Amino acid sequence: PSSELPQTDENKKQLFMISASKVAKQNLIPFFEKWGLRPNNDTIQKVAALGYPVLTAEIWKGTDSNPIKPDMPNVNNILEGNQFAWSLKGIGDFEFAKVNLNKSTEEMQIDLKAGVPHNYFDSTYASIKVQNTAGKVVYNKEIYGNKQQNAESQKVSVKVGDYIELTHLEGVHRATLTNVDNSKQESFGKKAIYEVTKEGLKKVEKMPEATILDGNQFAWSLKGYSDREIAKVNYDKTVEEMKVKLEAGVPHSYFTSTYASIKVQNASGNVLYNKEIVGNKQQNAESQTVPVKIGDYIELTHIEGEATKEKTRATLINLENNKNETIGKTARYQVTKEGLKKVEKMPETTVLDGNQFNWSLKGYNDREIAKVEYNKATEKMQIKLEAGIPHSYFTSTYASIKVQNSSGNILYNKEIVGNRQQNAESQTVPVKVGDYIEFTHIEGEAQKEKTRATLTNLENSKQEFVGKKKTYQVTPTGLLIK
Repeated sequence: PSSELPQTDENKKQLFMISASKVAKQNLIPFFEKWGLRPNNDTIQKVAALGYPVLTAEIWKGTDSNPIKPDMPNVNNILEGNQFAWSLKGIGDFEFAKVNLNKSTEEMQIDLKAGVPHNYFDSTYASIKVQNTAGKVVYNKEIYGNKQQNAESQKVSVKVGDYIELTHLEGVHRATLTNVDNSKQESFGKKAIYEVTKEGLKKVEKMPEATILDGNQFAWSLKGYSDREIAKVNYDKTVEEMKVKLEAGVPHSYFTSTYASIKVQNASGNVLYNKEIVGNKQQNAESQTVPVKIGDYIELTHIEGEATKEKTRATLINLENNKNETIGKTARYQVTKEGLKKVEKMPETTVLDGNQFNWSLKGYNDREIAKVEYNKATEKMQIKLEAGIPHSYFTSTYASIKVQNSSGNILYNKEIVGNRQQNAESQTVPVKVGDYIEFTHIEGEAQKEKTRATLTNLENSKQEFVGKKKTYQVTPTGLLIK
């Protein structure tokens, strides 16, 4: 009831001190005394009766190391806010350029007015430049003093982290920045560089020098004999696509083995693309788009990548800032949020990823009865059969090897009977991407004898048992179990 409410200001103060102590669950009498509120004896007794500890922290001194900052621009700071305008003037204070930045919409509107800015100056009188975090110049305008300027309007995307640079030969009086949010204004002098921040703008000493690995768009060039380009790789991180283009021809007839290679792996080690380019082998023209995301890995090799003169045959160029470099014999990169990062090694691959594989088939007493080596780069499979009786306990087919192309035509077929004398034999079989390889071994799943049928990846030394029967299809990245 209203009759119980305090009737005087003094009573209201006494009740407030009691209520505040209840809410804070602390005896706040020391705090109120510092602020000039004097508790009477009744208030002191009532607060003490609450049983709460007496406040000891000197909170009235404002020693909080994490003071609360209001989430609003500082009205006294010209660089805090969302909307800014720059004005560039010339002879007779003629405004020849106006720049408006709206940080909320991430847009900068640049308006140039027709006319001669200042005919006394026979050089660059003013300039406007915008550069992104990767170092790519997204807008650049140099304005000559005595040159007729055409009217021009352009919108430029400007985000947090980007940089804005303005210059003006007479900037002390004819170049101004206005904070549209709080109407603060200042001249920015002969040169001003700003970084766009979450809070607004920040003055910096210089535009950042981006490295070759910063950005979103990269291109690698691999060249061969007489500097003829044999492969071009373009990667656009924004669309997560790598375009690989191979040119038809013999890369370099002096080299009989792998001359260059391109490989892409995901973070799990799965090979997404793998191409080995043999020097003296005719290469077909080929184009392929490979999905490449942040976290994936890219590897390029070139046998002449470190040669004094020929190292220019393997290069990387950043398409945004035009920086370029030679990549050496081997270059490995991980795709990051910022661009590319050089790494020492690729993630581990599986037994089925790669270009070189070996199958071993063994018989009685673990004697090797057949050895099969496949090199995907040269598209050749070497099959070697050893002379002797594979396993006299078995009177039927003990093991077999079959190669079939994608059309179903059998390219090679060998059945090995256990108790039958086998002659020594060697054969080379052409095996290409899309073809099938099948192995059987009657003891392939026996507890002890399953080691008599194995597959070994000759590039990463990983190994697995073949089992009683296994069919592999050759893919661009290695083998696929069917």
